[in-house]
Amino acid sequence: MEKPTEFPILPILPLRGLVIFPNMLLHFDVGRKRSVAALNAAMKQDQMIFLVAQQDVREDEPDASRLCSTGCVAQIRQVLQLPGDVYRVFVEGISRGVTLEIKDGKKYLSGAIRTLAEHKSRAPKMEREALTRRLREAFGQYAMVAPKLPPE
Repeated sequence: MEKPTEFPILPILPLRGLVIFPNMLLHFDVGRKRSVAALNAAMKQDQMIFLVAQQDVREDEPDASRLCSTGCVAQIRQVLQLPGDVYRVFVEGISRGVTLEIKDGKKYLSGAIRTLAEHKSRAPKMEREALTRRLREAFGQYAMVAPKLPPE
């Protein structure tokens, strides 16, 4: 069972078509005004931000009800400003999290985030190894048909 470890208030950045997991490094572009405001707020505090997928990728400005409740607490490693008020952000996923409460401010979304401790599998070692092998094979098949998949 997962146990809550803390309840920080973090800026929330909705992601379109992206998901980040703990221990994952990812870069992506941010251009929406509310997302840029959330990014700036995180940079002024402790460079921590809550990244969460939005339910409909076609929405330009999703409200709190249109976001997934589970996401990833991430640390912002680098921000580069690109032409046209677009920022390229490099983040590292720290831990999974769940929104407890979301405040829909005028500039950006923020909320109380319950971070979740990772749990260890109780499956026997041979079963875990077999599942890992099957997962790698399935991902290898996916990678062969996904033309825009980065090599890493």
